[in-house]
Amino acid sequence: MKITKTMIKNLQKSIKNWTIERHAPDFQKDKSLKEMYKNDRQDLRKVLNLIRTKKPYDAALFLYNLDTVVRDQVPTALYDTLMDEYYS
Repeated sequence: MKITKTMIKNLQKSIKNWTIERHAPDFQKDKSLKEMYKNDRQDLRKVLNLIRTKKPYDAALFLYNLDTVVRDQVPTALYDTLMDEYYS
């Protein structure tokens, strides 16, 4: 399966929505948790940038090594495509 524009758009939405305000509003003042969400979004942006620069194998490898909760933010169709086509 090929990586589609829709998959990329869905990843962009996931990155935008992965915030402490949306997922842990009671902990917004927790600096370490806030930093964790920031780092998670940076990692997801790295996956996106690797895909955009035509490095899907690198994106799959980087994604595979992320924490599960971060990997779960990648839309299923994109995750499956990266793992099936470029990692396995």
